[in-house]
Amino acid sequence: MDRSDDIKGVDADGNGVRDDIDRRIAAYPLTTEQKALLIKFAGAVEATHRTTQDDNSIAATVNELQKGIVCSAAAIPDYRSYVFELRAISLNTEARTKSYLQFQDKASGRRYSLVEESDC
Repeated sequence: MDRSDDIKGVDADGNGVRDDIDRRIAAYPLTTEQKALLIKFAGAVEATHRTTQDDNSIAATVNELQKGIVCSAAAIPDYRSYVFELRAISLNTEARTKSYLQFQDKASGRRYSLVEESDC
C-alpha cells in the first residue's frame, strides 16, 4: 500500500487512480463492469487532491463522487463495503486525509445537482 509523502502517489498507467488502489480493485470478486465503476469512484476521490478553488472544478468533482456512489450502488450488491474501503485506502496518510477534508470544506454549503441512476 502506498503510504508515501506524495499525496498523489504512483499512477504509472495515468488513469487517475493510484496503482495500489488499482491492484486492490482488480482483486475484488466483481465483474469487469463493476470494477470499472469502482475505478471511476476511486478516481473521483483522488481528484479531490487536484481540485482547485474554482466553483466549476469543485462542482465537477462533487458530481463525479456522487456518480461513483450512485452508479456503484446500482450495479454492486454490497457497494458500501467497497466504497468505504477504497476511500479509506485513498486517504491512508495524514496529508491525503487533510487534502480530502480541505476539499470537503470547499465543497460544503453549495448547491449541486442530484445524480440519478439514469446518469450512469
